[in-house]
Amino acid sequence: MTREPAQAVPSHIEKWLVALARALQRYGLYPPGHPALGDLAADLHERLAPLLEERGALQFTVAPDRLLFDGAWTDIGSSHLPGLARRLHEHDLSSFGFDPGTSRSELGALLTAVRERPASDEDRLGRRAGMAARWPHLWIEPRHYERLTLEEVSPDDALEDRDRRAARLWLGLGDAARALPAELADGSWERQPTQEVMATARRVDPAAVARAITSLGEQEGMEDIGRILLEIAHELKHPDGEFDLRDRFTGLFRVLARPDVRRVLENGLRSPDRKELLEVTTAWLPSDLLVRLVETSSDLGDVDVSHWMLRILVKLSGHAQVEGALSSEEADHSLRDQVRRAITGWGDEPVSSDSAYAETLRRMSDPTGELGGLPLVDAEHAPEALRVLQMSIEVDRLGSAGERAVASLQTAGRWVEIIEIVDGAPAGSEVAADLWDRLARPEVVGELLATQPPEFEALGRLAPHDPGLVTEPFLDILIESQDRSVRGKAFSILAALGEDIGGLVMSRLGDERWFVQRNMLALLYEIGSPAGFSARPFAVHENAHVRREAYKHLLRDPDTRAEAIDLCLQETDPRTLSLGFGALEGARALEPGLIPRLARLAGDAELPGELRVTATRALSLSDAPAAKRTLLDLSLRRHPILFWRRRPRPDSPVVREAASGLARHWPEDPVVRELLSHPDLRTVS
Repeated sequence: MTREPAQAVPSHIEKWLVALARALQRYGLYPPGHPALGDLAADLHERLAPLLEERGALQFTVAPDRLLFDGAWTDIGSSHLPGLARRLHEHDLSSFGFDPGTSRSELGALLTAVRERPASDEDRLGRRAGMAARWPHLWIEPRHYERLTLEEVSPDDALEDRDRRAARLWLGLGDAARALPAELADGSWERQPTQEVMATARRVDPAAVARAITSLGEQEGMEDIGRILLEIAHELKHPDGEFDLRDRFTGLFRVLARPDVRRVLENGLRSPDRKELLEVTTAWLPSDLLVRLVETSSDLGDVDVSHWMLRILVKLSGHAQVEGALSSEEADHSLRDQVRRAITGWGDEPVSSDSAYAETLRRMSDPTGELGGLPLVDAEHAPEALRVLQMSIEVDRLGSAGERAVASLQTAGRWVEIIEIVDGAPAGSEVAADLWDRLARPEVVGELLATQPPEFEALGRLAPHDPGLVTEPFLDILIESQDRSVRGKAFSILAALGEDIGGLVMSRLGDERWFVQRNMLALLYEIGSPAGFSARPFAVHENAHVRREAYKHLLRDPDTRAEAIDLCLQETDPRTLSLGFGALEGARALEPGLIPRLARLAGDAELPGELRVTATRALSLSDAPAAKRTLLDLSLRRHPILFWRRRPRPDSPVVREAASGLARHWPEDPVVRELLSHPDLRTVS
């Protein structure tokens, strides 16, 4: 039977706790005094003040994964609060609270005191005698186990709690990565019951989360993503319930590119937290992903793993994945044992030379490529051949087994998989450099282009290694393909190749078809125009699309910028007009010759409203009499009877923009003063 939830913590209290959890995460990432901490304590204090005014004082009881406030538990499925509770519990706190008068410095001191996991009993805030005396308005109560009691929870209820929490953690990760569909962005899933939130979470695919993380900026969202990944890792210490969180977690790490894994760990977690993530996942993460995590942690300096030992771990991982092999279980156990030892700081401590395991390591690290007598992966089967190739990349040595794997994959035409693996090689890999030379061949490009649709992702990875090989075929696609998405992907790959392909692109401008010239001009704009190129001949083309692309080139050149603005403002196409208006943004003055064009556009009732407003704003750059007359005409109209008098037009964005320009340049003019005294325009300045 489903257990009815207890009374909920008031939403404004929970929001403040979430802000406290986020601030604690930030304090853990940066040392005290770091600029990134900014005014976190001040912001928390500003949010806390009205709560204390409302309630007089706030008191929270600490449990291992939740907080108790006024008889109600915080939600165990929250993306933030279990981590806050866990950290306070680690510091041996049974309760904490705030009295009226709590200061910013007291909040900052609390965050500093619990910013890290305690390394010893002496580091626990609850064990530091006299600490609370320094904070007259903030009090803490050490944990006494004999006094702490929790409600009885049946096994079925506990499993349902874990399912709900697992689903919400996954959705929280998707939210942090900006991967949720638009209808979920409002956080409504946080209030869904267990079965409904699990159904919602299953809609969020690991590959979609990986793509979203890749698209984020270097540090954008990384703190939240790292924190939630650590929360998920802790959650997965327990067996999966009905929600498949473990499969989604491993699926995410399997499709997430290595540079993105490093970016998340480096920018989202501190070194102790990264080490904690590795420690928590060692028992259950698939062996190949575990080795990848060890490599990243080693690169970041979190664990000390020598190159020799890393090669052994890679080989152990490959052998552990050979299904049915008698020694695969032993290899898997040995791999995880060595990772645990690395976490505890084993360094390069040698393994006893008289042990059977030492002999296994010696044979596994044999550089001959024969795996020291251990069974070779059968390179005639593609999945196993891919595994051998991955191992060869990891240890940067192809060997005979690797050569057989590559030959097998080439024969089978598995170019996409080969390119994906080679592209993930670390910088400076000699094996990868050799394989790129083998892959950059016309027949490979031809096969990748022959599929429907073409394998653009693989071609995009291959293109930088021989731009000339793909430029001509991709230009043909850009010209001839009827599929807009296909043309768009070809354009993106060509643009990424840069100015080196400029000559080939210019050669296609001789084609008289307007769409060819439009596409080539757009591509030249992206890669940078070659020396001697001029877009002027295309600025008088009969087709508006071609002219618009030519105007972009002219606007970028300071010598032709003014001419290009004038040409843009003579057009009727809204997109071309927007180009001209955009070029005027930030200008301090207006060329007199543009005033008539802007006056025509501002008064054109057929134009979209936002363009009329933009034209009016541009007119306001000038203090010329012609500009004043136009702005007055836009603001005022003749009285229907007393025609010599004028009165304000009905309030509109155009009228307000015109009045603003008049107020800026002619505030003392009697007509302007009378206009600005109108009730609808008194706020204009």
